[in-house]
Amino acid sequence: MTDSVWIRRHGWWLPPAPFREDHGWHLWPAGQTPNRSPVRLFAPGFRYYVCDGGRSGERRVRFLTEMEAVSPVYAVVSLDEGFGRLEEFFGRQGRTMSWSAWYEDSYAVEKFRTPRTFALLAWTFSVRRSLSVPLPRAQRFAPSGWLQVPRDAIALK
Repeated sequence: MTDSVWIRRHGWWLPPAPFREDHGWHLWPAGQTPNRSPVRLFAPGFRYYVCDGGRSGERRVRFLTEMEAVSPVYAVVSLDEGFGRLEEFFGRQGRTMSWSAWYEDSYAVEKFRTPRTFALLAWTFSVRRSLSVPLPRAQRFAPSGWLQVPRDAIALK
């Protein structure tokens, strides 16, 4: 898709709770290319939309964000090593990540149950615009939490 946008599902966040995110991370098996994910595009200035964690058919696109800093891809073999890399990268950016945000994340915990090496990529971002646009019911996120859609498929004005 040449004129498309990327949307990231924040399944742990639901309005009216305030959106306080300013960083993110993506974890996948080392040596594989993440399927249906924009990680190859990650760089300062990359923009993507944030979708809330509502039920399918009730989700809304809430924010346009812009990446500020992107880490190198780290090879990690444990939750502890992953947290150390994230803590180090975010610390250099003047950001913090709570212990629970990593060690209680069901996706990360489940991945490290199997001994293997994972690729880990982190980034910081700022919110550029707030909006509230319904995500069409037919749109489905990849297991990675990302969705690519034609720009005109959603009324993102």
